[in-house]
Amino acid sequence: MQQARPTREQELLRPNLLGIDDADGPIYRIFPLKRLREVFSERRMALVSPFGWEDPFENLIAMCAITHTGQTPYRQEFFDWTRRPVFGQCWTHRSESDAMWRVYSSVIKNLETNRSKVPEAEGVRVQTTPRRLLGALAEWCPNHPSKDYCFLGRVSYFSEEQFLQQLSQIVAAHGLDAFADGRGHADAMLAKRDAFAHEQEVRLVYVEPKGSESSAHRRFMDIDPHTLFDELTLDPRLKRTAK
Repeated sequence: MQQARPTREQELLRPNLLGIDDADGPIYRIFPLKRLREVFSERRMALVSPFGWEDPFENLIAMCAITHTGQTPYRQEFFDWTRRPVFGQCWTHRSESDAMWRVYSSVIKNLETNRSKVPEAEGVRVQTTPRRLLGALAEWCPNHPSKDYCFLGRVSYFSEEQFLQQLSQIVAAHGLDAFADGRGHADAMLAKRDAFAHEQEVRLVYVEPKGSESSAHRRFMDIDPHTLFDELTLDPRLKRTAK
């Protein structure tokens, strides 16, 4: 496949590829078959609020507060008062991982027929590039220019102690202004505990303006899946069966 020349919008957003050296290298995501069919038929993908994710350390800054102990009674300022709505989608640099297939693809076989009991839950891996994925987000983004709203970054992994120490140092230095601009919101989404380091995650981040009218925990970005995705790969645990 011939590599398309970057558009002007993609070149302007190059600084918004955070920690990613190769803007045209492959990145991957596993979709359940049912969800991928919806992506192709509806031509859109979901970006999800981190408040719906299982790990309590995801976007931890939004759940923190600064306590002013020099006043009586103590006064607290919550970061949630100033935070903008943030939505993300998880990708990975890993081309092959049995652990990733087992987490994101459900293969439950009927032992008598050797066929899947729930074929719609089986995963399909799609491939794209950081530049193309970020460009698709920027093209959809309702706010322009999109440099303060659209980001794609490599996740960094820390021990729980390092994670909390780094967070407290930044908050101590900047107070409620810590992670305040669009880039700061994205940076707050790009740190995870080292228990997840095997995922080699890359995260697409959309930072919405403050005061959004919608309280929904999802945003749907319009895409053209035929130009966004390079290839599709089925779960390697699947076996060809006779008709």
